Amino acid sequence: MSRDILINVEPKEVRVAVVGDNKLIDFFVERKDSQQLVGNIYKGKVTAVVPGIGAAFVDIGLEKNGFLYVTDVIKPPSELEEEIWSEERNNLPLQPKDSAIEEKLKVNEEILVQVIKEPFGKKGARLTTHLTLPGKHLVLMPNDPRIGISQRITEKKERQRINEVLKKLTLPPGMGIIARTAGEKAEEREFSRDLRSLLRTWERIVHLAKRVNAPHLLHMESELVVRILRDVFTGEIDNVFIDSREEYRKAIRFINYFSPQLRKKIWFYEEEVPLFTKMGIENEIEKLYKRVVQLKNGGYVVIEQTESLVSIDVNSGKFVGKSGRKTLEETAFIINQEAAGEIARQIRLRNLGGIIVIDFIDMLLPEHREKVFRIFKEALKEDKAKIKLYPFSRFGLIEMTRERKRQSIESVFYEKCPYCQGLGHVKSLSTLANEVLRRLKQFLIENKKRKVTLSVHPDLEKKLSLEYARFLREIARKYHADIGIKSDPSLHIEEINIC
Repeated sequence: MSRDILINVEPKEVRVAVVGDNKLIDFFVERKDSQQLVGNIYKGKVTAVVPGIGAAFVDIGLEKNGFLYVTDVIKPPSELEEEIWSEERNNLPLQPKDSAIEEKLKVNEEILVQVIKEPFGKKGARLTTHLTLPGKHLVLMPNDPRIGISQRITEKKERQRINEVLKKLTLPPGMGIIARTAGEKAEEREFSRDLRSLLRTWERIVHLAKRVNAPHLLHMESELVVRILRDVFTGEIDNVFIDSREEYRKAIRFINYFSPQLRKKIWFYEEEVPLFTKMGIENEIEKLYKRVVQLKNGGYVVIEQTESLVSIDVNSGKFVGKSGRKTLEETAFIINQEAAGEIARQIRLRNLGGIIVIDFIDMLLPEHREKVFRIFKEALKEDKAKIKLYPFSRFGLIEMTRERKRQSIESVFYEKCPYCQGLGHVKSLSTLANEVLRRLKQFLIENKKRKVTLSVHPDLEKKLSLEYARFLREIARKYHADIGIKSDPSLHIEEINIC
């Protein structure tokens, strides 16, 4: 399968799509005015220790205190996939699992913590004291002396080779490293270069931590483009297209240092037709905001998110089968097979997390249930998030949990609807403003008009006039057009008219 990474940079939003054989495989979005927390390292102060729930609350300088479980104090996060250990470095044993939180932390104690999950609803960020610094090929563990290799590297000879390389690296006492999946086939000098960079970063963190009082941010996770080049861009990717010259230059600098052999795969996209439109995935992304997902065979899937769980329902829709005489069992089996792969894809693309319950169409035959479950389980292997999956229950449901590190796509792009008092959703003003810019450029390319009027809801007009005026002027200059904005209170908040 051919795979490309497409990076679309707008004034206040960056979107990244991973495409395989012209189909959307993964999707990421980051707003420049929203704070990225996962991966950040803070010097925090313990504000409360609660033995009853085995946790502590830590002030890290945010609106809500962070939440630190005792298990995140006494052992590494379960997300770390480590297998091979160098025994000579394993000289600092982990603390016992039954340690009480009050034995580990005291109120007003200052500690170094890292965010492993974004705040969600009324909950603050989830924290850990087991800090990790990810590089291109390695993850540095400053307070864990073990050495490991990602479980996603499965070839025995390659694992042995990497293990030998890791043993040659010089690490300060008490520190450990993990070879990432991207380290597969990497040479020793690439690991060494990566380690030097990570150690310099850690030195800066330690130096700053000694000079400041809690709460204080010590290290901020990289921007989305760098994270994608670091975490997703491997030799399996065929091309990376970036439509911003500034971000393209940053990408080249990053890759030249860590993986210069991959530079030839990075391209600056400068055509007039927007990148996502050119590659035919803008419509696919738009479907991620819809609760109903149509299947090719005529069935459909309904995805509903609540605060406590996600429910997914499979329906037969217009499916009748080629002969039109399919039995109910055959119909259910055919639809469920396609739905299984699509549901796994939607869960990944929408970044759905927490408890997920899937209600497939009822099937009576055990072999049909087993086949659908195998298809679903296989499709989930594309997902890098930690997943627990259970077979069909007696009620015909599949239950699973998926780690929730960041907000879902729905929560990023939508806010509570002022028209229905929170019973539904509308796109946020930031989403709509970015959509205006994209639609306006597309309109000017297709129509070659010299005078254009935007008719939008008053709230969106205010957003455009105050925060996006400069970007509208740049579009006007580029396409030699006169762009006017008209406020129309009769329009729905999502309605955008260009004429």
